[in-house]
Amino acid sequence: MKELSGRSVASTARSDTLKSLQHLHEGIDQIGLANIINEAFLSPMHCFTPLPAAFLCTTFSNYFENSLVVSVESVRKKLSKLNPCKANGSDNIPGWLLKEHADILAGPVSDILNYSYREGRMPSSWKHAYVAPVPKQKPIREVNKHLRPISLTPILSKMSEAYVVDTYVKPAVLERIDPQQFGVVPKSSTTRALISMLHSWLESTDGNGATMRAVLFDFRKAFD
Repeated sequence: MKELSGRSVASTARSDTLKSLQHLHEGIDQIGLANIINEAFLSPMHCFTPLPAAFLCTTFSNYFENSLVVSVESVRKKLSKLNPCKANGSDNIPGWLLKEHADILAGPVSDILNYSYREGRMPSSWKHAYVAPVPKQKPIREVNKHLRPISLTPILSKMSEAYVVDTYVKPAVLERIDPQQFGVVPKSSTTRALISMLHSWLESTDGNGATMRAVLFDFRKAFD
């Protein structure tokens, strides 16, 4: 939205996006157009009532004793693997800065993360994001249908979420997922899906498939 409202210079690719949006509301400046798109993106949230500022979040009784704890070394590794070309979020802390100074920043960042997990809340600045309207199709005729909001959150906010996902969400999902699910499963592939499919076919046939089963078994071992 910064480019639309004129707060920063738009790149060539984003300038093309601005031109493709301007025809939607003739006679409205970029700030007005940005407000219209922002309202369209926020419209699905109107059915929810925001929590009051004094709302107390209830937690499990043993949450504080067993809250997530990250080590300085794990934070340093994550910082050193950041992609410096990716855009930063609303905190304006670039990825290259975190990556190049990972050894120095690992300690303070791990302290912030651990305090955040211990208290069960995120720093308010990590909840802010830049929202870029990306066209689903061209030409764009309706803001509500033909634009997709892409949020750029702070890099440290993404890192804090990644720790929670890896520690709690992934194990919980993988415990309940179907054994025949191969898509978006770690260490899985279409090759494994094909092997499983052929194996089930052979198991359901009455013919002599011992040789084929042996070949599939050796093929499967190669991927384990």
